[in-house]
Amino acid sequence: MVQLELLVSVGNNSTAVDRLQKLARVAIAVGAVGSLVLMFLHGRPSVFLLILFTGWVLAPFIGLAWADKLAARWPAAARMAVYYLTFVVSVGSLGAYGYDVATGYGRAVWFVLVPGVAWVLILLVLPLAVVAGRRSTPGV
Repeated sequence: MVQLELLVSVGNNSTAVDRLQKLARVAIAVGAVGSLVLMFLHGRPSVFLLILFTGWVLAPFIGLAWADKLAARWPAAARMAVYYLTFVVSVGSLGAYGYDVATGYGRAVWFVLVPGVAWVLILLVLPLAVVAGRRSTPGV
């Protein structure tokens, strides 16, 4: 119900998109910090692997933060796609990493796969959202 109201109110004013942007920025921060905490709880690899995994786990969040910065010039529909994608990546990452840590699975497979899947989603959704947003905006 809240999502429907949010989508309906986008056409009327930009405050709904602004609120969604603020929530997405919080999701980026919580997702990035939570992912790192869960990665550190997972195990203690060598320092070299720890540095590599830190960069790999943070990369999707850095990409989403960059997309958020670029989205300021995009149509509202494209910006909303960025923000919803941010929620999906943040919740999905924390869920997968949390499952791995909670079950004691003990392998790094989630920490390798999840950022890769997040990048595939980012690279598929963002260009489509920008193109669709431009087509739906009159005069562009």
